[in-house]
Amino acid sequence: MTRRAPPIRSPHWWVLLVGILACGGAGTTAPTQKEQSVDGRIVVSNQTAVVLGVAYLREDEADGPRIVRTQVQPGTDADVSGGTTLLPADTLIELDLVLEAADEAGVRVRRKVTVAIDGETLVSISLADPGDPFSAEIEVAAIQAR
Repeated sequence: MTRRAPPIRSPHWWVLLVGILACGGAGTTAPTQKEQSVDGRIVVSNQTAVVLGVAYLREDEADGPRIVRTQVQPGTDADVSGGTTLLPADTLIELDLVLEAADEAGVRVRRKVTVAIDGETLVSISLADPGDPFSAEIEVAAIQAR
């Protein structure tokens, strides 16, 4: 009968121990609670050469729900919040973005993007290929650091 080495003398045990110790904490701390969201606005940046139509349903006003429509001219930014008050924090807004192509065919390219309200938000739209309205790229980012 062969005698087994005690686990502490086994090379496998030492490899396992060294591996565990090497992985240790990377000096990071546990995640903290999320900061409280704040009311805000949506600004749309039209980085294309055509007019951009923006529409969404605003449901937070005392007069009841309404559709907010805004046209953003080429190369400009516009506040599309559609009211005198800020949009409530943590509200999900689904923006309907429509590029009105400037060709004879009257092509309309429609995209949707959902924005969670937490301060001021910038929605930028550009074309990967300036000659192709279907190459629309949409980016959503916070305007100011919290």
